[in-house]
Amino acid sequence: CCYPPQHLSQKVIDTLVDYTGRFARELHVVGLVNVQYAVQNDQVYVIEVNPRSSRTVPFLSKVTGVKMANIAQMVNVLQAMIFTQDEKMIVTPTYHLFDMYKVHQDATLLPLTLDCVNYEREGRSLPAISATASKDASGAIHITLVNIDPTRSMEVACDVRGTNAQKLTDAQVLTGETLRACNTFEKPNTVQLAAFKGASYKAGQLTVKLPAKSIVTVEIK
Repeated sequence: CCYPPQHLSQKVIDTLVDYTGRFARELHVVGLVNVQYAVQNDQVYVIEVNPRSSRTVPFLSKVTGVKMANIAQMVNVLQAMIFTQDEKMIVTPTYHLFDMYKVHQDATLLPLTLDCVNYEREGRSLPAISATASKDASGAIHITLVNIDPTRSMEVACDVRGTNAQKLTDAQVLTGETLRACNTFEKPNTVQLAAFKGASYKAGQLTVKLPAKSIVTVEIK
C-alpha cells in the first residue's frame, strides 16, 4: 500500500507505485512490504525495502478501517486474495470470503446460540456449522453461516428476536464443485459469489439450507 502526502506530484506518486510493485514482484513478497523513500525535486530515491509490515500499519488500519494485519496474516498462512500475471488479474476464493464478511465490519455484534452436529475426520471433531451475526448502522441484520462438511448439506433454523425486520433482502453463497476448486487465469470464475436461493424468512424465523462446503451470508431488514 502507498500513502503519499497530498503535496507530491502525480509523476512522483506514479513512480512510487511503480517502484513498489517492482520491488514486491522481484522479492516475491507475499503479504505486506515496507518501502522507505526520499523525494527531492521530483526525483525519487530508495532508502530501504523490507518484506514485512511496519509500525505505521496499525495506524493506517485505524485511519482507513481496513484490517491490514488480518489480511496479511491470511495471505501468509493460506493464499493471496489476488493473483497477477502480466496484464491479467484474478481474485481468489479468499478474496470473496473477505468480501462476504465486510458487512460485519463496524457493525454491532449480535449474540447467538448455535446447536448443530459435529463433523469428524481423522479422529478430530468440530461443529459442522459456525455462525456470525451483526447489525449495521441502518438496522440491517447480517448472518453468515459456514458449513465445513465437504459432503453433507445442512438445514439451519434460526429464531431472530428483538428486531422489527420484515423480510429477507439479500443472500449470497460461496462454494465449489470440489474442495480443490480454485480460480486460474484460464478459468477465473470457477469459484465466485452467487445469489443464494436456499434461504427464507417469515415471522421471525430464518431457515437456511446450507450446501456442503459452503459459506452463506443473508441480510434481513
